[in-house]
Amino acid sequence: MATAKKSAPKVKKDLSSYCYTVRQASQLLNLSPKRVRQMITEGKLTKVNESPVLVEMRQVLALRDQREADPRYRKQPPPDQVTQLLENFQKIIASVEEMNQKAITMRDEAQARNEENYLNQINQLKADLEAERARRWFKKR
Repeated sequence: MATAKKSAPKVKKDLSSYCYTVRQASQLLNLSPKRVRQMITEGKLTKVNESPVLVEMRQVLALRDQREADPRYRKQPPPDQVTQLLENFQKIIASVEEMNQKAITMRDEAQARNEENYLNQINQLKADLEAERARRWFKKR
């Protein structure tokens, strides 16, 4: 009997292991999916699969590195208007804290004055009571 040659099993390439979808590429590149499709049409990215549309991982990562190195794509400091708003906000916070401290000081001073007034009133009432007792004592004699 002749032995039949066994052919090696056909292996379907798993494209997802070295490709990105348009959506994934757009997130990595900080672009819209529409712009990524335009880049495929322009030939800046190579389409590996039709449905779903997949682009080569190495190209996407190389383009991302290229964009990160380009000063035009670096994050810029906040505009002057935002900086001004932040400064104003910090000034407002500082003034609120100062007003709060003044209110606490005024409350403490008022409390001390009230305590002093109460003590004076108590001492006055004691003096009046002693005077009244002394008058009664003299009237009885």
